[in-house]
Amino acid sequence: MLYQINIPNDKSGFILPDSLTGNYHLDYSGTIGSPNAAQNVIVDVISAGIVDTQSAILNSRISGTFWVTVGGEKKTFLINGGETIIQFTNPNQGGNELLRADLLRIRLSNSPYAESDILI
Repeated sequence: MLYQINIPNDKSGFILPDSLTGNYHLDYSGTIGSPNAAQNVIVDVISAGIVDTQSAILNSRISGTFWVTVGGEKKTFLINGGETIIQFTNPNQGGNELLRADLLRIRLSNSPYAESDILI
């Protein structure tokens, strides 16, 4: 499995084997209580073989919990085998709204045990 993060491009990428194709939650974690983290980050997921870019909004200003599911617990991303790119964009970059990409994980959507299915 390949995992890479390219700062300052704010893109992460990974490759899953074809046998792991399915619906996944994307979880984000950053500094809890950070007053300058962006509140309206656009998260785009581009997966091999899927024509449309899958998107969600993330408030990266976390308070009270370590992991936040991008788009909420009902939002899943279809990820096929092959390369997947995750891109964070902050339309309000600068000033007091800074883009952060601290920790990122994916987990199977049908698993009640998030910790057992961490892939990146």
